[in-house]
Amino acid sequence: MNRWFWPLLLALGACRSAEAPQPRLILAATHTLEDSGILDSLTAAFRKAHPEHDLQVVLAGSGEVLALGQRGDADVLLTHAPDDEEAFVRAGYGMDRHLVMHNDFLLLGPPADPAGAASAATAAEALGRVRAAGAMFVSRGDDSGTHKKERQLWAALGQTPDWPDYVEAGVGMADAMRLAAQRGAYILADRATYLNLQRELGFGIIHEGDPVLFNQYSVMVIRNPRNPAGASALVEWITSPEARALIGSYGRERFGMRAFLPDSAD
Repeated sequence: MNRWFWPLLLALGACRSAEAPQPRLILAATHTLEDSGILDSLTAAFRKAHPEHDLQVVLAGSGEVLALGQRGDADVLLTHAPDDEEAFVRAGYGMDRHLVMHNDFLLLGPPADPAGAASAATAAEALGRVRAAGAMFVSRGDDSGTHKKERQLWAALGQTPDWPDYVEAGVGMADAMRLAAQRGAYILADRATYLNLQRELGFGIIHEGDPVLFNQYSVMVIRNPRNPAGASALVEWITSPEARALIGSYGRERFGMRAFLPDSAD
């Protein structure tokens, strides 16, 4: 055997062993994105565009998503809790934050509207009427972006949601909506999940259109991600014209309207 063969083979083996396998790319995303159906569309398109990255998705409420990022248990975060996201970045836990898309929250409830919340001038007043009537209200109760918005509304009223028929479900958006429908309760929900489940649940929109119900989604990379190349590729892709076109068209065929509005590149 050629005397140069073994040294060359050993050198090639050493190079291969020195190449560490690329870690999985972990995206932590909110329940509302999964429950609305758009997350599957986005992740499928990213996997097709970037098959070199082994994308794995973890679902939680926005509060838990940010906690995962703080612990370093995810590379990229997709959340809808703007104040907490900005604090997360200021504290040095996140970077490269971009606006991705937005829609709005709705107060849903039984079509008969026993609390008379539909005629309220503001979303906070509508919640106040539900409380004053002692009507059943199902809260996410999970520190999600939806739960944070609900607490913001109670704070604006200067009230505490502590009546007997106020239920903290501690579950994702779809399951909380199903529980509310079963009990004939009111609930704060995002429009996209409502559109996805409206035929199943038979809810009525009780209050909408208040500017405070604006619902913003953002993406960011954690500090020191385990897969920096994959994290960079995912953020670049989800803010690309291709992804914005997908977001802007989502829901038109199925719901007859857009479920989300894409944000311009920032």
